[in-house]
Amino acid sequence: MNIRITGRHIRIPESVRNYAQQKVLKLPRIYDNIQEIEVIVDNDKNGNSSVEMIARLEHHRSHVVKSVAESSYKGIDMTVHKLENHLRKVKGKERENKHTEETY
Repeated sequence: MNIRITGRHIRIPESVRNYAQQKVLKLPRIYDNIQEIEVIVDNDKNGNSSVEMIARLEHHRSHVVKSVAESSYKGIDMTVHKLENHLRKVKGKERENKHTEETY
């Protein structure tokens, strides 16, 4: 799994970069077909931090999750939580479609 952490209009401190990487590395426990995750951190004029995560899965599927918080750490936590829930739904749908009962 490739991880790219970038800042939009800001320079990301090494501590935030390490924190994001630690959180993202836990995602394959939920859904193991993740090819790449891109984390984009941006600060707005009000001092809020927006975090966007783009998860690219097998078969060229990608899922985008965004959140806005007071700090980069909270934004990363919120975004990872949203992405975890989204990946659980995707996995559940795949499992549901795989194990359907055929009735005649």
